[in-house]
Formats: sequence, structure tokens, C-alpha cells
Amino acid sequence: MTYRFVFMSNTKFFGYKEITIDGSQVNISEPEKTIVDCLDRVRYTGGVSEVAKALRYGQNELDFTKMAEYSMRNGNKAASQRLGYLIETLGFKANKAVEILLQSMSTRYIPLDTLSEPKGKYMERWKVILNIPDNELSQWKEQR
Repeated sequence: MTYRFVFMSNTKFFGYKEITIDGSQVNISEPEKTIVDCLDRVRYTGGVSEVAKALRYGQNELDFTKMAEYSMRNGNKAASQRLGYLIETLGFKANKAVEILLQSMSTRYIPLDTLSEPKGKYMERWKVILNIPDNELSQWKEQR
């Protein structure tokens, strides 16, 4: 396994807690902040479908409102658009989070996944370019 240190500005350094490992205090990001950071810098995550998988598996432990607030505080409108699109597309019941994220919309379209070419279907509501195969997210949708 290869690990890469990713540096961030001080303004994006929040949403963590101190834990003790082998007698040493270390900071670890809260799951909500980890998701926000992944959508801020998709290139370090393995793609947006990996974020969708994390949302699906963590749905019962995640606070979607906190995640939306962290996304707003993070300051990357594209990441907020990606998060809003994923919340709705995957079928999570997170109306408050969606309301918060809709407040930070950009007027320009952004690619859903920065690892793929920015070509695809344009989604008006979130100003997202769907530049991944249709079936890539469908496996993580809420089963009705």
C-alpha cells in the first residue's frame, strides 16, 4: 500500500478529533470531513464511485447535515455540487443537507469525476457534467 501525504491550507484544517494510538495523541478526520475532502480532491480517492461506495456503507453513521456544513466551510463549490448530486442520486433522505448545499451552487458546470474527461450529460439542478458510465453509480443507489 502506498501512502501519500496531502497538504491543505489552514482554512481547510477542521473536522478532526484527537485520538490516542500507542500512547501518542494524533489527529484523525471525522468521517464527514473525509468525504468532503475526497470530493474536494477526487484525484486522491480512486474516483467518485469510491466516494459513493463510502457514502452507501457509512450511511447509518454519517451526519449528512454536518457533511453539508463542512462542505460549505471547505469553500470548494464544485465539491459541494458533487456531494449534493450524490446525496440525491443515491437516494439518501437528507433534505436539510440538500438545502444547505443548494446555497453554495456555482453558475458553471463541473465534472462529477475529475479523473475522467469533462464530457457527458449536463445535469441542470447541480450543474454537474456526468462524465462517468451510467452504471458506475447505480450499484450504490438505495434499493427500493
